Amino acid sequence: MSDPKEAIYKALLDRIESGVYPPGSKMPTEREMAKEFGVTNWSIHLTLNELEENGFIKRTRALGTFVCENIAISQVRRQRNSRSKTVAIIVSRNFSYTRHGYGDIIGDTERCLADRDFNVVYDDMPGNCGDLTRYLDNCVSSGVKALVIFPEREELGLLRQHRDLIVTYPVDIFFFNRGFAPNDVLPFNCVSVDMFQSGVEAAAWIIRKDFDNIAFLATDHFEYYWLDTRYRGFKEELELHGKAHRLIVGKGVENMLGPALSYVQDAKTPAVLVASSDGIAVPVYDNLVANKHLPYKDFHMMSFDDLPM
Repeated sequence: MSDPKEAIYKALLDRIESGVYPPGSKMPTEREMAKEFGVTNWSIHLTLNELEENGFIKRTRALGTFVCENIAISQVRRQRNSRSKTVAIIVSRNFSYTRHGYGDIIGDTERCLADRDFNVVYDDMPGNCGDLTRYLDNCVSSGVKALVIFPEREELGLLRQHRDLIVTYPVDIFFFNRGFAPNDVLPFNCVSVDMFQSGVEAAAWIIRKDFDNIAFLATDHFEYYWLDTRYRGFKEELELHGKAHRLIVGKGVENMLGPALSYVQDAKTPAVLVASSDGIAVPVYDNLVANKHLPYKDFHMMSFDDLPM
């Protein structure tokens, strides 16, 4: 037994969940459990300490150890599954990032989990409520720690339709958000995956080059998840290294052309313009060149993809 305390903890949670030790019941003594599991009394004592700290049992001197009377089985399942080293991933058969070959997002996810000693199991995204319910039931019963969903738009509709059901499952659920506004986001944990690491990598390049005149160009649509997280990562990385920047925001690209031009003209060293999308970068770039400003000499332009495919 590689980790006796962990194995015993899970075993005792299983017994509470299955009713072997129902709410309010008295559990065996530390000596009896130590003999059953083939470990020291101390190992059992430490395990019971943790069960008590997490609110599953109550110990009273001279009376013994009792399962808490008001315990919720869903709480027991969530705690049991949180100790698991298995992560389930379900992927849409039509997942566009796979079809277009834009980075090995799912493979990278698996590799990151494997580096942390997690086992990954895969399945196709269920196509209806019944299949989804059965799949989630299986995740719970098999002790999956977390579920990661890579959906396409049609599957997002299914998840939204049954969000109240899904959120009750005692498994941590993450889904890949492709830039939807907060009011479209599901009540699950959100995973933002983009090739610029939410703006951090763009800022890191600027820091490595030691540029000083930095501006971020964006529309006023900061309610979009992808833009908000991308800019936040960019801003925080710069601030971490003592770099200031200017935020140039306009309602429509035409309102950014003048401020961007003025910024480059006023800069004493080559300016770096970071556009939140290609749709902003191209007209700003063209306008700068039309006004006799040379790329690489007077300014540098960076941009994020509008549609990362």
